[in-house]
Parts: sequence; structure tokens; C-alpha cells
Amino acid sequence: ASPERRPSLLMRRRRGWRASSSRSGPPATNSGARMSYSTETFPLASAKSARARAAVSAATEVLKQSTVAQYCKLLRLPTVAGQCLPLAEQAERAHQTYLAYLEALLMAEVEERQRRVVGRRLLEAHLPRVKTLEEFDFSQTPSVSAANIATLAEGGYIQQAEPVVFIGDSGTGKTHLLTGLCVAACRQKRRVRFTTAANL
Repeated sequence: ASPERRPSLLMRRRRGWRASSSRSGPPATNSGARMSYSTETFPLASAKSARARAAVSAATEVLKQSTVAQYCKLLRLPTVAGQCLPLAEQAERAHQTYLAYLEALLMAEVEERQRRVVGRRLLEAHLPRVKTLEEFDFSQTPSVSAANIATLAEGGYIQQAEPVVFIGDSGTGKTHLLTGLCVAACRQKRRVRFTTAANL
């Protein structure tokens, strides 16, 4: 063959080798190595990244909770501080709106404040024993009108400064009824003081 044809023959051989190599595909060992790299190395990196993001998110939540608790302390909202997380989880499960969650949170604060006020009023009343009108058995004292007692429990006599006197034999429930009226007044956040006639 002439020197001018040798390069063309060599090019044909190289092209033939490339074509045959492309048809035959890469060696199995290289493919296996690539599959091992894609199925093992990347998931490990993704798992580490996910754990890192979870740790950062948890730390952020703790910081937010601490900030909310500090704000509630400054604003004197202890119930909001204690109920914000449980009510938030409940609102998330029930798919409640932000306003519904805020309403429930503020309602819990108001109810707790009212309960504490009533508790203080009962302590200040110095009742010998806490008895309510709901516990009184009107069937044992037919002479006592349950309707009249219910009207007195509304507190109208207090606003009008009218005295209420219970007269009866011993064991007829006078102290129970008076104590029940005191409890009813305390529930209305009124200041009450229980005493006996001998101590007046």
C-alpha cells in the first residue's frame, strides 16, 4: 500500500474500534462501580443532611418556645405560656385556622383567671365549710322554696342592699343555704365575709 493510504486505513480501524466498543458497551465492572456509588454514597450523604436539618429545626423550635415563654412572663400570661403548645398541636390536628387557635388560647387564659379570682374570693370569705346550693336537698325542707333561693343566688339583693334572714330550727339547713349564697356571690366575683351572729 502507498504511504498516502495508510492514514485512511488507520482511521477506518479506529472508527471500527469505536463502533464495536460502543455496541459492546462499557465493562460490567465499571457499571457495577457506578451503581454502587449512586445507591450507597448519595443516600448516606442525604441521611446526614436530613439529620442536620432536623437538628437545626429542633433547636429553632426550642428557641422560639423560650422566647414565647419570656414574652408571656412579661405580659403576665402564665396560662398562654403553658397551653400554647398543647393547643397548637390540637389545632394542627383539627386543621383549625389561626384565629380559632388564638381564640382557644385566650379563652383558656380568661377561664383560668376567673377560676383564680373565685378561689381568692372563697378564701377571703372564711367559710366554715364550702357548700353549694346545688348540694342542698330541697326535698328534706319543703318549706324552703327552691325558686326563691335561685332568685337570691342571682345577687339582686346585694345590689339593692336588702338583708336576707333565715329563721328555723337547728338542722334545717340555714347554714348550708347561707354558705351556698356566699359561694354564688363569690362566683360572681363579689367580696363576701361569712360570720356568725355571736361574732358580730
